[in-house]
Amino acid sequence: MIKKGYLYILLSTLLFSITEVSLKISSTSLNPIQLTFSRFLIGSIILLPVAIKNLMKKGIRLSANDYIFFTVFGFFLIPVTMLLYQMAIEYSQASIVSVLFCSNPVFVIVFSWLIFHKRLEKQTAISVILWIVGIIVFISPSNTSGKSTGIILAMASAIIYAFCSLASRKQSEKYGGVVLTSFSFLFGSIELILLMLVGRINGIIKIFSRAGLKILINAPLFYGINLHTLPGLLFISIFVTGLGFVFYFLAIEKTTVEQASLTYFFKLVLAPFFASIIIHETISANMYIGIIFIVAGSFLFLLPVFQKRSKHST
Repeated sequence: MIKKGYLYILLSTLLFSITEVSLKISSTSLNPIQLTFSRFLIGSIILLPVAIKNLMKKGIRLSANDYIFFTVFGFFLIPVTMLLYQMAIEYSQASIVSVLFCSNPVFVIVFSWLIFHKRLEKQTAISVILWIVGIIVFISPSNTSGKSTGIILAMASAIIYAFCSLASRKQSEKYGGVVLTSFSFLFGSIELILLMLVGRINGIIKIFSRAGLKILINAPLFYGINLHTLPGLLFISIFVTGLGFVFYFLAIEKTTVEQASLTYFFKLVLAPFFASIIIHETISANMYIGIIFIVAGSFLFLLPVFQKRSKHST
């Protein structure tokens, strides 16, 4: 059972670690909105059978309030967070975006402390400091000259994602991770498509333009999708997004949430490596030092959890 769980962790880690690289490659020929709604719509469809099965097992029937939650949560997750994330990849290196977005747990901890007055343990505080130092070193001006727009977008997506994580904790316990993810992806993708369609109306075009949302004006739904670009789009949608999350949630089922979180721990190291090997991004010495600090902070944060697990097992 545990061995199969670790296999799922390995598979989800590999797929998640090539997310930014895959999106960077496809973004040269496809619109960022196309990539965002396509990959999450197809990903939600892949997760949907498992989600429905889980709802039936728990005997949960979704109410009007549940659908309202998925509508609101899906909007902030896909049209807001993931669109900012995709735009960050457009303006910056895939390695930079991957590391910054994977650092979203630091924002979760800080917001839990500031907003919900959750006690901040000494070891957790040290891990947060290591994370922050690592991020500062990683995005130092000497490493990221000319990429400030991408960094701001990546940080914004990580911060909003952290808020989404906090806001969805009760619902995650109620529905389970697969259900929450599948329905949020589905509703968010549909909302993004509706925004794209509305962005073709003359009156709305003026509103979007004044609001700085030019990316939503006359955004293509299918233009650019052809025999050349379709394989990459399907790979991102089916494997990187769909199966990536399937394996991640299977890892949670076969191991624990804490052990499955190793997926993002390993991604911090692997994603820049894949960006360097596959699309030949330059990873400077300072960036490696920043990654070391972030990994050290992540390890320190996870260490007490695994110590408790090992004590219980003995």
